[in-house]
Amino acid sequence: MADNLCDYYESFYQNAPIGFYTTSLEDGSIRMANPVCCKMLGFSDLDELQRNVRSTDLYPSEDRENFIQKMETEGCVTDFETQLTAPNGKKMWVLLSGCISNNSIQGAIIDISENHEMKQELEKYKKESLVEAQNIGAAIERRIDSFEAAK
Repeated sequence: MADNLCDYYESFYQNAPIGFYTTSLEDGSIRMANPVCCKMLGFSDLDELQRNVRSTDLYPSEDRENFIQKMETEGCVTDFETQLTAPNGKKMWVLLSGCISNNSIQGAIIDISENHEMKQELEKYKKESLVEAQNIGAAIERRIDSFEAAK
C-alpha cells in the first residue's frame, strides 16, 4: 500500500498541470522542480534549471522579501502575484504559493500571464467606456442647455 501511495504522489508531482518547486530560503538555489516548473522557466529538465538559474534571479528582490515575510507571519501563502523574468527574457505573471520548511521554500507556481493581460485589457476598456459615457453626458447637457436657451 505504501509503495502505491508513493507512486501516486510521484506521478502527481511529475504530471500536475502546475509547477511545484523547492528553493533554498538562504540563497534561492533551486533544490527541486517538477517538469511543468522547468518548462515554464524555459528549461528542459531540473539539471539544466539548477545549473542556470536561482529563484532570486527570477523576480524582484522586493517581491521575494515580501513573499518570505508573508510566509513567516502567516505560515503558508497562496496566490502571491508577481512578475517573473525567465533567463531567456520572457516575462510572465505568476501566482506563487509557498511555505517555509527546513530552511526551504516549498510551493507551487501558476502562470497567469494570459489572465493578467485580459484583466489589463478589461481595465483599459472600462476607462475608455467611462470617458465615452462622460463625453456623451456632456454632449446631452450642452444640447439640453441649447434647447433651454432657445426658449
